[in-house]
Order: sequence, then structure tokens, then C-alpha cells
Amino acid sequence: MRISEPLRRGARRRQAGTMLIVVMALLAVISMLLVCNSQILFSLKQELKRVEKLQLKKYTPPPAPPTPSAPQPRP
Repeated sequence: MRISEPLRRGARRRQAGTMLIVVMALLAVISMLLVCNSQILFSLKQELKRVEKLQLKKYTPPPAPPTPSAPQPRP
């Protein structure tokens, strides 16, 4: 009965290299998601500001007309 040999030095390097590529790819995907999310959040903030400005313009009551305090003398 033969016991399996431990991985040779070259095979371990290949596995470590493959794992490094996988980790780097995952980091790249996560960083792309972060960048996209921050851009979307920025555009949503801008849209919210625009909608708030429109709502304030629409629902703010008009200013009261000035009341005459004293009659104006005629020249």
C-alpha cells in the first residue's frame, strides 16, 4: 500500500498563483461595485435635491401682499 505523496513544490506554487488570481479578481469586482454604488448615491442625492426644490416651490404659500401703513401724500 502506497501513501500519497505530498504536493510537490511546483504544484504548490501553481495553487498559490491561482488563488492569488482568484482573490485579485474578487477584489476587482468588489471595488467596481463600490465605485458604482458611490456614483449612484451621488446621482440620487442630486435628484433628491432637485425634487425637494420643486416641492418647496410648489407648496410654499405665496407671500402676503404688503399692507399700506399710511396714505401717500400727493405732490
